[in-house]
Amino acid sequence: MRILLLAIGIFLLLPSYSTAQIKLSLPQCLEIGVENNLGARQGINSVTSAEINLIQRKFEFLPNLNFGLTATRNIGQTIDNFTQQIASSPTTAVPGISSSFTLFNGFSRWNNLKSAKYDIEAAQYTLEDLKNDIRLNVATAYFATIFAKESEKIVQERVDLVAKQLERSQRLQKAGQATEGDVLLVEAQLATERTALVNATNTYESSLLNLILALNLDPTDTYELAMPDLEGVFVEPGMPNVESVLTSARENHPGLQAAQARIRTSELQNKIAQAAYYPTLTLSYNMGSFYSSNAREATGFEIDSLEGIRIVYGPTIPLFTQFGNNFGQGVSLSLNVPIFNRYQARNQFFQSRLNIDNTVLNYEIERNGVYQEVMRAYQDAKAAKARLDASETQLIATQKSLAYAEQRSDAGLLNSYEFLEILNNNTNAANELLQARYDYVLKRKVLELYQGRKLEFE
Repeated sequence: MRILLLAIGIFLLLPSYSTAQIKLSLPQCLEIGVENNLGARQGINSVTSAEINLIQRKFEFLPNLNFGLTATRNIGQTIDNFTQQIASSPTTAVPGISSSFTLFNGFSRWNNLKSAKYDIEAAQYTLEDLKNDIRLNVATAYFATIFAKESEKIVQERVDLVAKQLERSQRLQKAGQATEGDVLLVEAQLATERTALVNATNTYESSLLNLILALNLDPTDTYELAMPDLEGVFVEPGMPNVESVLTSARENHPGLQAAQARIRTSELQNKIAQAAYYPTLTLSYNMGSFYSSNAREATGFEIDSLEGIRIVYGPTIPLFTQFGNNFGQGVSLSLNVPIFNRYQARNQFFQSRLNIDNTVLNYEIERNGVYQEVMRAYQDAKAAKARLDASETQLIATQKSLAYAEQRSDAGLLNSYEFLEILNNNTNAANELLQARYDYVLKRKVLELYQGRKLEFE
């Protein structure tokens, strides 16, 4: 018993944890969508890679500098570099420092540098184009989720209203002013509405899950979406001129700007390929020394009856002394003139010309695609505006009709069939207006995106 009480006490003392709801607004979702998108991360890596390539192109204007050391232990008889005679197993060491600088190579380095800058521009514009697509997809998923939530509320209001209608029908039946068939009809309608509520809840949860997965968030957490203030979202009155939208899109669309940067890159690559026809002039400098284990200082002479006069050598000269004595340096200027390289330079040149044509064609394809997108977006926004105006008028009419129907139903002047029909009309009008509002705001924001503005909802 004591053990049980002790266990209960420890359990009560343990902190209780509850899963807190994570509230997400539309601007937060747009930011999270871009930050967590794997394609956007790859785009950032592409920009970084292009920046590293630019740094490398800048360093190519500097001369190189290399240090080398070759140490050799000869085994057996070999020619000694010090005595120039056959020696037995000498140990040699040859240190050296070399540097070279290309004075002229057909301006290839300059064109490579310019090309690297345009590569960065293309990567940045491509990344921005991808981010715009991500933001647009997230905004679409967000509005779909909000619409599903609002639809769920509308269905819940229908359930409450039909439940009240059932109570009225039951009272009228007891008073003898309604038949049992009228009551059964409303009961059946209430069951239908409750089923619709379950379906609306499932639709909302499914839409929310799709949004969370699009944001690459943990779906096991609990999320709540902040309702956007559509009235506070600035939308310019009236429709913009379609020609002005097309002009802005041609000037500001990141996809077109990336394609233009690639054209400039391909033109520079053509100049780089053309540089292979030019001679190359290189300035080189080197210095080095030499060490041999057989290198010894001459200490005197002696006369041999067989060999005659023979030089007498002392001990091996020290390492650094040899390095100082044998130190040498040189400067060279080399000219390389291409004469025949199996048509390699020629083929690369013509291949680069084809690349220019392909990048121009890609730009034309991108421009035609943007033109079609702008025209579709403009027509969609125009249709969404007309739909919104019509939906507002329709809802006002159905709301008046429903209010009048409720008064007649309370007075027993309207049967259940007619009331439910009016209720359905009002619900459909409310759903239509809600969807039209979200659709119009999103379509207008898409037009602003083509006009070079950011996709913002604040």
